[in-house]
Amino acid sequence: MNSKNKLDSCIFVVFGATGDLMRRKLISGFFNLHKKNMLPDNFSIIGVGRRDYDDEAFRHEMCLSLDEYTKTKLTKKEIWRKLRAKIYYYKMNFLKKEGYIGLNEYLKKIELDNDTKGNRIFYLSVKPSFFETISFNLNVNGLINRKNKFSRLVIEKPFGRDLFTARKLNKCISKHFNEDEIFRIDHYLAKETVQNIMVLRFANGLFEPLWNNKYIDNIQITAAESIGVGTRAAYYDQFGALRDVVQNHLVQLLSLVAMEPPDSFDSYHIKKRKVKLLESISVYDSEKAASNSVRAQYIKSNKLKDSIGYRYEEGTDNCSMTETYSALTLEIKNDRWDGVPFYIRAGKKLKYHATEIVINFKDTSSKLFSDFNLSNNVLVLRLQPDEGIHLLFNTKKPGNELNIKDVKMDFCHKAVFGINTPEAYERLLLDVIKNDSTLFTRWDEVENAWKIVDPFLKSWEKNKTNLSFYESGSWGPKEADLLIEKNSHKWNIPIYESICRIR
Repeated sequence: MNSKNKLDSCIFVVFGATGDLMRRKLISGFFNLHKKNMLPDNFSIIGVGRRDYDDEAFRHEMCLSLDEYTKTKLTKKEIWRKLRAKIYYYKMNFLKKEGYIGLNEYLKKIELDNDTKGNRIFYLSVKPSFFETISFNLNVNGLINRKNKFSRLVIEKPFGRDLFTARKLNKCISKHFNEDEIFRIDHYLAKETVQNIMVLRFANGLFEPLWNNKYIDNIQITAAESIGVGTRAAYYDQFGALRDVVQNHLVQLLSLVAMEPPDSFDSYHIKKRKVKLLESISVYDSEKAASNSVRAQYIKSNKLKDSIGYRYEEGTDNCSMTETYSALTLEIKNDRWDGVPFYIRAGKKLKYHATEIVINFKDTSSKLFSDFNLSNNVLVLRLQPDEGIHLLFNTKKPGNELNIKDVKMDFCHKAVFGINTPEAYERLLLDVIKNDSTLFTRWDEVENAWKIVDPFLKSWEKNKTNLSFYESGSWGPKEADLLIEKNSHKWNIPIYESICRIR
């Protein structure tokens, strides 16, 4: 699809352009959009950072990053040649007013040379501590355009450390940008399977009639990583698994899985339903938060070569109480979900990498099969790796005897649609340019997510001794198993083998 003629010309300013996100995700997103002819004709990328680069040095770094991280590689040199001409670099200190005054003059020159109409998008790929400072200086130094033009602000997570700091940050940013100008990124929402949740539910008469407490026993959402904190240790030690993954990514997934059908698929109606769902989730007191959660930290495993514990990772405090694993039980108080527990867990250094939403259906088999040990039906929405859908159901084994076995029915996204589906950041960058906020989080979504998570943070802070431990390469601490076993449930082990059968 050629959509560039529908897009307004603009200039895309990336603060923190010499950082990891630009190298790994953003430049490949821009490259793929350019390759598909989906960027506006008049479009420029301005990298802003502290390093002593000029335009050519920055372009060279971006070229090296594309060679290293893009799926397609730079086989089409003509495409890169045209994109690189649109890339510029401006060196500045984010903390100094003079830098913003100079940046504004520089942008005016680029806009004049490239006819980008004065439309500006500011992407903050920086530490959260810079969000307030940058948004303030963009406004007071005249970089925000609104008269017959637009200015938009794109913010990476985390948005605050708790409810109080999130509200404070939002209040500060809202002084300079309107809510419809702010795009808070959650890259999970751009994954194909996540977007497919609504289609799966609302476009199939097979599922939606069963999507309630009459037929569903429990729902589990798992975000498992097999790696440790790596080079992110200094950042991670300040946040932990609950803030880093659960408060944003997994609560967003829960809202999509459990929300009521929206009136339409426009951004407003979808967010309206998501917020209403979030408002229906029970906000626990400190005691109930403690009894419905587990936090843990990975330690060395003698079974894994070169295994080290979290406290021995470079950049962490050797007495750190930061959790690398968190598990919660949540309750939704509405007619559809009352009585259905939602189990959420996220962790590092687990057995293998997998992000899944698991719908466990109730045992509704008739007395005809009372003598058989039947498996309950399970629907798995696999987000990564190998995005797809997996259904477990019972069938008769061949033979003269009546023997029943559970079997799998799989859908693999790349097997059906190919591997060249848009990467998450590619889709998000395009949506910002298109002014489509569907895949971004609105403030009331963020606020309600913090309301849900805040009691767990406060409970853990109050009781500093409740940190459990688990061996690297395991599925987490035994306390997490006990958490849901008290409801007679067990964690679904994520699918290990690929569900893709590419022919």
